[in-house]
Amino acid sequence: MEVSHVKAHVIEAASGEEGVTVAKKIRPEIVLMDFWLKGMNGVEAATQIKASVPDCSIILLTMFDLKDVEPMVSRDVVKEFISKSDLFEKLLPSIDKVLKTVINK
Repeated sequence: MEVSHVKAHVIEAASGEEGVTVAKKIRPEIVLMDFWLKGMNGVEAATQIKASVPDCSIILLTMFDLKDVEPMVSRDVVKEFISKSDLFEKLLPSIDKVLKTVINK
């Protein structure tokens, strides 16, 4: 993955609500979000973020089976789903895929 020309800022939120608030303020191009969050879950937070920041690409991480999580949210909201059991194998390729769509806008 070649991302040497990309500037990135990593911002952490302690809850789904905080994630939504921060995303509305900074309007990120990419969000990496956990499904299991304090307060609202990642699907709810992702849905609110996408409604406020339509150009944001969201990658959702989960420890749950993807076949149970994917039907909960539209692909228009979450671009990539990653099971935490596949995290080391799929995280960087997923980020690379999303970055390419952001860079090519």
